[in-house]
Amino acid sequence: MEFVSFEETWHALRFLGVQEVVYSTSELRLSITEGAQSSSIELAAIDHPTHTTLPADLLQFDRRNLAELVEGLIHKLHLTQVSVIPVGHWRQLFEVVADGMASIEKWRAIDSEAIVELNTRDALTFQPADFHILREFVYCVLTSGGESVHGITLTTTGHPLLIEVLPVGEVVIYTGRTDLHRVVRDFASHAHALANQG
Repeated sequence: MEFVSFEETWHALRFLGVQEVVYSTSELRLSITEGAQSSSIELAAIDHPTHTTLPADLLQFDRRNLAELVEGLIHKLHLTQVSVIPVGHWRQLFEVVADGMASIEKWRAIDSEAIVELNTRDALTFQPADFHILREFVYCVLTSGGESVHGITLTTTGHPLLIEVLPVGEVVIYTGRTDLHRVVRDFASHAHALANQG
C-alpha cells in the first residue's frame, strides 16, 4: 500500500470518463460522465436509515456482506490495483477507522507514515495481496463513519469503474461500459441471493 498524489491519479481517471460532481473544501464526490454506456448500481445496508422506504428492487445487504461484495467484485474483475480517494480528507478517515483497523499490522504502518497525507485527498493504492485489508477498511467506513466526509471512492485505471462507499450504508457502483455494468449487476444479484439463502 502506498499513497499516490491526487493530481497523478486524477490525470489517469479523466481519460476513463470520471468527473467531479461535488467539489468543495469539505467533500469530493465522483461519478462517470453520463453517456450511452454509463450507468450505476445502488446497494444499501439492511439497516440503512431509510431502509423501509427504499425501492423494492434495490438490493440490501448487511454491512459485513457489503464489504465482502466490494472485495469479491474486485477479484471478479481481476483488478491488479485499486486506489482509494477519501470524500473528505485522510485526517477524518484515519480518526474514525483507527480502532477497527488497529489490529492490522500493515495498516498501522500506513497510519504511522500518513502524517503528511492527513490534509490531502491523495489516493491510497492497494495491490492484490492487500485486498483483504481493503475489505476491512470498507467495513470500518460502513460501521465507524458518521457522515459523508468519512466516505471513500474506490477507483482503478483498468476499467471505467467507481465504487462509492458511504457510512450511512450506501454503496454506489458507477460503470462506463455496458458489458461492465452487466458483470457488476449479475455479481451483485448472485451475492444477494447467496446472502439470503435459508
